[in-house]
Amino acid sequence: MTYKSHQIGRGRRIGDDDLPSETFFRLPPDKRLRIEKAAVREFTDYHYDAASINRIVEAARIAKGSFYQYFSDKKDLYLHLISLLAEQKAQMLKAYLNENAHQEFFDLLHELFAAGLRFASEHPDWQKIISRLMQDHDHPIYLEIMQQNTRAADEFFCPLIEQAMERGECRSDLDVPLTAHLITVLSSATSDYYLQHNHQIGSDYMRYADQMIQLLQSGIGLNSQSETAQEDTAND
Repeated sequence: MTYKSHQIGRGRRIGDDDLPSETFFRLPPDKRLRIEKAAVREFTDYHYDAASINRIVEAARIAKGSFYQYFSDKKDLYLHLISLLAEQKAQMLKAYLNENAHQEFFDLLHELFAAGLRFASEHPDWQKIISRLMQDHDHPIYLEIMQQNTRAADEFFCPLIEQAMERGECRSDLDVPLTAHLITVLSSATSDYYLQHNHQIGSDYMRYADQMIQLLQSGIGLNSQSETAQEDTAND
């Protein structure tokens, strides 16, 4: 049995207009990779507003005019990198889910957070870019990315919740889309809170994640439904 993860592993983009040109995708793979690596290094070293196209093209050894044949602007390049990051992480989560579909829902949530932590430790440059992004909630680029990511995360959690309900691991009266959205929002808020007190995601992050999971289990777990039913019966 595998979890129905139709959204995980699909390469996704943040809006149809935010795409590199076909010219970029026709470049030799090594040249594309050189440009992407130069961009990752720039956005690792500098916040979005301070990042420089001039430094990127110099590091990538391309003409500035060529850059604008590939990308509309700095935002276009940045969103392309975020899309690459999302795709890599999605592929990792898809593989993990398919290998661990037998796990109980709340244990699976714990392991998904742990897998995300491992991904962060294995990709420190990506993690630094995301940490910089999440430290400026009022920036338009943050708002645009989070809006898209929230939709994708909701779609990710929906089938997991449905299967947990079918297997008797969660309450049977849950509104699935609402519950998925609440998990998404709580996950994001937990990461935000952690990063307010820490510059980078570290191993102690799981303590915060587990507290969030315990809170969820108290509200949507099967025992919470039984307790609610008992209270309703007692009040009749």
